[in-house]
Amino acid sequence: MMKKLHLLGLFLLLGILQGYSQETSENLPDVWDFGATQLDESEYNNQLTEEIINSWYDASITPGTSGINLPDFTVGDLSFTGGGSDRLRTSNTNLTRYDDDIDEYEDFKGRVYINSSGATGRFLSIELAEGDEVTIWALSQEGDSNIHFQNAADPELQNDIIAVGEEITELKFTAETSGTYNIYDDTGKPSYFRIVRESNTMSSESGSDLTDVWDFGATQLDASEYNNQLSVDIINSWYDASITPGTSDINLPDFTVGDLSFTGGG
Repeated sequence: MMKKLHLLGLFLLLGILQGYSQETSENLPDVWDFGATQLDESEYNNQLTEEIINSWYDASITPGTSGINLPDFTVGDLSFTGGGSDRLRTSNTNLTRYDDDIDEYEDFKGRVYINSSGATGRFLSIELAEGDEVTIWALSQEGDSNIHFQNAADPELQNDIIAVGEEITELKFTAETSGTYNIYDDTGKPSYFRIVRESNTMSSESGSDLTDVWDFGATQLDASEYNNQLSVDIINSWYDASITPGTSDINLPDFTVGDLSFTGGG
């Protein structure tokens, strides 16, 4: 009996660790950084690498070549629709780019530059679920941009607008409904440095994302980190009602608690 319980405990631990690893990876914010900077992998899912960015260009172009206009691209849930003369400006010389005109920014090595004023037909698109939060770092070439965060299917549902000047600005938008959202400027020439998407489930479901724990001594682990599945009352309820809690020398019956069951030998 003891060996079976030890094995059961081991399987539970392995399952918890595997589930925690998978959920941690899946629940991290997605980040698209246009200089291919790799943010801390314990905190972000990096969507762009040097190899991915270079793959946007014709295979005949040597990675690192300058003077090349930015083509349209799609990476995961983010897409770019340009006008043929837009540019990836980056100081990362491993990237195929137009030039290295990014200025001195400690946290950024690249930006998508829209080479046309008020070009509403040049935009980024991102797929979102209701409540997802999008953070964009952007600036305006001439200090006169109006950045739209617009529901692509129905602009009347949502069309948030934030004015952006010549300094890098951190913009935050929240999707009011699920769908595709377009990001564009109706006035100036914007540059986009980095985009982060944080899933609504990361905050709204933080309670149900806790790790389930079955502790056979009814120890109550930190409720901010675990869903305690076993309590003193629950364990005692497995036994016949005539048995006084605290009694010893009683064999363990079969039981089911939530998604965990035990089948013994009496």
